[in-house]
Amino acid sequence: MIVHARPVLLWAWVPRARDGAPSNGTSGFASGHAIGRQRRRRRKSANVQLPTDDRGQTIDDGSSSSTLSTPFSFGNCLMPAVELDAARLVGGTEADRSRVLERVHEYLEANASFDWGQLQDIWSGAPEAVFFNLNGHTYKGREQWTRLWQLYQPNVRSAYWTPFDLGGVVSNDLAVVWCERHTQSEWIGRDPPPQARRYGVSFISRSTMVFRKEVGDWRVVHVHFSEASTAPRPGGI
Repeated sequence: MIVHARPVLLWAWVPRARDGAPSNGTSGFASGHAIGRQRRRRRKSANVQLPTDDRGQTIDDGSSSSTLSTPFSFGNCLMPAVELDAARLVGGTEADRSRVLERVHEYLEANASFDWGQLQDIWSGAPEAVFFNLNGHTYKGREQWTRLWQLYQPNVRSAYWTPFDLGGVVSNDLAVVWCERHTQSEWIGRDPPPQARRYGVSFISRSTMVFRKEVGDWRVVHVHFSEASTAPRPGGI
């Protein structure tokens, strides 16, 4: 069980107006009182499903008891309120650490529905940006990743991939955030699914995201996503 020595942030997304600003004039994080009201209004009886290994055994990383709150619905998605300790990010200002965490959440929210329009403000448009997808392929530039999501959007049903064991470092202009994520999506397209990654099963994926401050905000210039192994660790180490 993780004991937080410092206050934690609760991720509960505040709807934004069309111009991108929060609809109620607050930041992207809701207050604890607002989160409580949302939970009471939108509480679901289901629990967050933990992934299983190839033998059907539950993979419990320990996050289910201490880092996940009761999930609640937002729009068409079931989204858990995630508790994150700001102290997990080292360096930078408090404002930068909070904004970087918010950007991570914005990406996970967009990824849940392959919202490639929302992605445009999160992914850097710089020509040097390179992204390593969970499917094992490399995508050079935001435009290639956008085309991938345009393929996925009508063919894949996904959800909010809940992060855990998050950490990272922040400096003046660069930030790196790493975590693992509860991951599952379903192929719903008419054609057979691509063989590059698994569908229809829950598993743990690993995430590394590199942010750079561009035009006054943090944008992603590199990611590396991969599936975590369930095989025994070499030498038990």
